[in-house]
Amino acid sequence: STRKESSAASDVYKRQAVASTELKDDKTRVLTLKSEGNPTITEELNKLDDEKMMMIYKIEDMSVVKTITFNSKDTPYYTFPVNNYKSWLSVKAKDGGSEVKWKGKFYRSFMDNPPVPEGQADQDAVDAITGVYTSGLNNLKAIMEK
Repeated sequence: STRKESSAASDVYKRQAVASTELKDDKTRVLTLKSEGNPTITEELNKLDDEKMMMIYKIEDMSVVKTITFNSKDTPYYTFPVNNYKSWLSVKAKDGGSEVKWKGKFYRSFMDNPPVPEGQADQDAVDAITGVYTSGLNNLKAIMEK
């Protein structure tokens, strides 16, 4: 990957709600968000293929931003309302430019059967990740068009 691509990817996160990024090792980074309490997301790179211009990563850990009692059990609310998150990013040449695809697989964070606490339903998980992808791809497009 080129220095410009690495810089662009870094800028995408900084323009979103990320206050800082810390590399723990070659495959692990911790994102600290700008929201209240500075919650963190720890991501692990599973695969990087420069030739195919693709990468796979997963969320290893997230901060608990609050805990509520629901159905007589302590129920944590994480940075994002998702569990078992894994994502694929790829870039392909298209029409003289590039096409970036970003897709993910995940479950809602509340893994018990319904009823589900407010903010932890399937649609909440989809909305949160869709927001990240939309914002990230829009920011990447703006950076690359400079």
